[in-house]
Amino acid sequence: MESTPHDATPAQALQSVQADTPQDLLKPRAQYRHTDLPAQVQTDHRWAKKFLPTMMLWAGGQENVWNIPDAILLPHIQMVFDAVYPELNLTVIQGGAIFSLVRLSFFFSQLVHAYVLMSDLNHIDCPMAF
Repeated sequence: MESTPHDATPAQALQSVQADTPQDLLKPRAQYRHTDLPAQVQTDHRWAKKFLPTMMLWAGGQENVWNIPDAILLPHIQMVFDAVYPELNLTVIQGGAIFSLVRLSFFFSQLVHAYVLMSDLNHIDCPMAF
């Protein structure tokens, strides 16, 4: 009996696609750095100038920008990645470098937003009632 893609286990299916991060190089999300991105993604500035800004723009349009479920985020990362890198045939995987660095970018932008908000609040003149 011939095996079909529907008969494959998730691990086998992952091996049949060209994932953005090989199974043996997966690591905890916070440990990824820009250098962990696939080599083809590091060759120009599209990651910083097109891909991440597009993901931030997409995230800003979500109902709850602070808590986007992975199941919703992953297919949108793939769509934007395919649009920015049409020549690459990579599948973005949850827990891989691309997915994790997008998540980290969201986290750091949230920290910056919170810092700016708190800084602005410190500069508001409020009359004190005694």
